[in-house]
Amino acid sequence: MRMKELIEDMGRLEMELHKFETRFGVKSADFNGAMTRGELEEFDALDENRIEFIEWLALYKTWSSLVVSDRGDRAGNPGQAGVWLAPPPNSSI
Repeated sequence: MRMKELIEDMGRLEMELHKFETRFGVKSADFNGAMTRGELEEFDALDENRIEFIEWLALYKTWSSLVVSDRGDRAGNPGQAGVWLAPPPNSSI
């Protein structure tokens, strides 16, 4: 993936993640952590949130994988630390 495409994809994902963060009042990283730890079981029975939570989680995991990919591309070694040590500026992620 070329750098320009990667940055564009990440920007689109960040916009979508921001919509969820605004709607639910939670940062995506915190939401991901709560889902991973099983702390949102109380919402399992709420069908109106289930699909949105699945979509949000998928978007976040995709965004995270692009951050890791970008780290590898910039460092020259896949999976190794690179430039993205924190979310991009002006990002709510």
